[in-house]
Amino acid sequence: IQVLVDFIIIGVSIFFVIRGINKLRRKKEVEPAPEVKPAPTPQESLLMEIRDLLKRN
Repeated sequence: IQVLVDFIIIGVSIFFVIRGINKLRRKKEVEPAPEVKPAPTPQESLLMEIRDLLKRN
């Protein structure tokens, strides 16, 4: 009987430890990596300048 109780206690404690580790892993995976905008090409820069000039007028 004592062996059975010890086995159940150890099994439940291992279950909760693994469950906690899995929650922490999922939390890390959910965080999206910040998107890095690529530097604008020369053509895009020129178009942005034209857009800004048109907005001012």
